[in-house]
Amino acid sequence: MPTAYYLTFVPSSANTNFCGTKNYSDFMSKSKSKDPCKAAACRIQTCLREHSYDEVKCYDVIEDMRQCCLKWHKVSLCCSGIQLDRNYLAEKETILRERETARKSNAN
Repeated sequence: MPTAYYLTFVPSSANTNFCGTKNYSDFMSKSKSKDPCKAAACRIQTCLREHSYDEVKCYDVIEDMRQCCLKWHKVSLCCSGIQLDRNYLAEKETILRERETARKSNAN
């Protein structure tokens, strides 16, 4: 009878995120494959931490993840929250322009 593996994305400590969750790593090692988009997901976490969780500042990295997910979404567990039809780079440019306009109008 095949063994069933269940994922539990609960960090073992407050400082552990999805990229370091032991249960995820255990699952991937037991399934004898690596998630092809895990590195991109970890880059998103790093970027968000470095930019005080301002998602817009990480849209370049999120777009890289989307590109990975376009190719691997059927096998990557990391792709569940990525919207494949969303253009993050175009959105980033628009949002940054709006922020700059708002900043200038607030300065006046």
